[in-house]
Amino acid sequence: IYNHETVFEYDRNARLPGKRRQFLDMMDMDMDEGIIINGDLIELPDQNHRAKYVAMNLIDGIQRHDDSLISVTATYLGSRIPALKEIIATECNDDISMELIYE
Repeated sequence: IYNHETVFEYDRNARLPGKRRQFLDMMDMDMDEGIIINGDLIELPDQNHRAKYVAMNLIDGIQRHDDSLISVTATYLGSRIPALKEIIATECNDDISMELIYE
């Protein structure tokens, strides 16, 4: 949900081709090197850090209407963070608040 409107839904039942799984593995390897969230370097990101980082990139893709970024980040979240059910993001001026909803 972005600004109180559903903008994207991921089908968890969709088949994940091998090349897509390999790309998600590469994303994980990149994140193993550390990620930056809100200006802070997270050297050893856990699953929650990864979910937040990828969700931030998903929101960025939605803002920029970047279908490729939306697809890959939604696929990552849907397949690698199965307990994540919803992302609620609200834009206010230049700031975005984001809440990750788990089952």
